[in-house]
Amino acid sequence: MIKRFFSSIREYSKHIDSSVIGHAVFGLLAILCAFISCALNFSWAAFFDCLKDAFNTVMVFFVLFVSLIHLKDRFSENKDKLDYLDYWDEYSDDIYTTDNMTLFEKPLLYGLQAATFSDETEKLSLRIDYVLEHKLYQNITQTESILSAVRAMLSVFSKTERLTKSLSEADFLGKGGVKDTLSILYEKNISDPSLATWCEIMRKDKLELAYEMYAEGLPDNEKLEPLYTALTICNECNELINKLLADHPGDTNFALLYRSYTNRNIAQIHKKLYNINKKGKDLEEYRHYTAITFDYRKQLYEFFLAKRKTKTIASDYVTQEYTLALAEQYQFVDSESERNRIAAEVKDKFEQWQKRSNARTMIFNKTKEALVESNLIEVQTDENSITL
Repeated sequence: MIKRFFSSIREYSKHIDSSVIGHAVFGLLAILCAFISCALNFSWAAFFDCLKDAFNTVMVFFVLFVSLIHLKDRFSENKDKLDYLDYWDEYSDDIYTTDNMTLFEKPLLYGLQAATFSDETEKLSLRIDYVLEHKLYQNITQTESILSAVRAMLSVFSKTERLTKSLSEADFLGKGGVKDTLSILYEKNISDPSLATWCEIMRKDKLELAYEMYAEGLPDNEKLEPLYTALTICNECNELINKLLADHPGDTNFALLYRSYTNRNIAQIHKKLYNINKKGKDLEEYRHYTAITFDYRKQLYEFFLAKRKTKTIASDYVTQEYTLALAEQYQFVDSESERNRIAAEVKDKFEQWQKRSNARTMIFNKTKEALVESNLIEVQTDENSITL
């Protein structure tokens, strides 16, 4: 136990107020001196002075012990990995400032999706480049692999401008392109089996997405091969998730997020295949996986509504994705009453979403007007383009 205690002090000392450690060290020296003095010249007064010094030092060590417990809880893996999404703002403060990224491997990997929600892809990529260049980590093999994996995943979003444009052939197939970087088995260097599996799931999820975004820019007769490859990778992701949950049922709610992604991607791939070859089987699969996606997103939305924080970027995004799933499921519902119920729910959520968007747009426009009037920016011909 003593060995573990001092090991924890070494690991977390840089995150503990130095005055606490200093008090503990000098307290121990005070006790040692007091007992030596008492032994050389024993008296009851000297003995009780020793006890007083001992109790004072015990109090300091109690504060140190509580600090270590708090830090260990902070840096250990959360029981519910959705915490890494909900508390991304707090974790990201450390990720952007730490000089030891090894302590934040799990928040970085598990919270990655929250960074894409909040459009931090460029900022986070630059931070990872800096950490890799200056080697700000202890576990060279594992942490470096996680950092490289996350950087590769983020590149899909940056090169497609948050999935709004297709991947060019150079960005996808070129030397050091997305296909190459996301095909590296980073997870092989991760000693924690659960963390390694999640890294593989997330890596393949982004690799599949890259194939889809590459196919977007191709003629119809060239889309089939990358789309079928993407479909294969989606199924591999689902298999990995199923195997992982058999051993880690506590990851069920976190897995809903990635199950909804992979199954919606399968649905969308079959939709694209149907638009190309008009095969009835693809239309059936599109309908089938749209229903599965809706079910997963409904479960995740209801879980957030009942158990999670309701005012976070993650919860807002989960609500938006559930609304999208509702809208996509609507076309396949036969019951008139169910169609009416879905239509009402979608419209209600969309109107709330639109009001928040309009409020942000209004503030943006007023700020832009003020900046123009102050000659701080120039508005180009394209109203959306500004020059500082």
